[in-house]
Amino acid sequence: REIEKEKSLIYVAKERGGSGLGWKSSGIYVLYMFLVVESIMTYEEIFEEVKEKFKDADVSGIDEHLAFQFNITGEGEGAFYAEVKDGKLYVEPYEYYDRDVLFTCTYKTLSKIISGKSDPVAAFTLGKLKVDGSIEKALKLKDFVK
Repeated sequence: REIEKEKSLIYVAKERGGSGLGWKSSGIYVLYMFLVVESIMTYEEIFEEVKEKFKDADVSGIDEHLAFQFNITGEGEGAFYAEVKDGKLYVEPYEYYDRDVLFTCTYKTLSKIISGKSDPVAAFTLGKLKVDGSIEKALKLKDFVK
């Protein structure tokens, strides 16, 4: 089960008695409480991680100009862009108003896509990735995230 909030409580009930714990069989239940804290990433941390993952992208075979904006929803919400220009990839923490494509998704979805664990077309089909703009250019994202 995924933890959707910053903190979540997990309760485990154990029956007293007959378990080899030295407890008498009394039919009383003991409730143990564990606090699980999931670290929440900030926008800055997400941007730096994405920029690091994109630095190995091979865009040498892309001859045209591409400008993708990524809007991250939920954890670490924010926007940044990736631009392919003159055979180089630039990733900056700003909105790109003259973009070819706008991708909207959670950080978790984007992380899986850029690490090659999820196919962007499958993420789109499943509704995890929203695409606004040129579908033809959006498909080029697959070419350099492997």
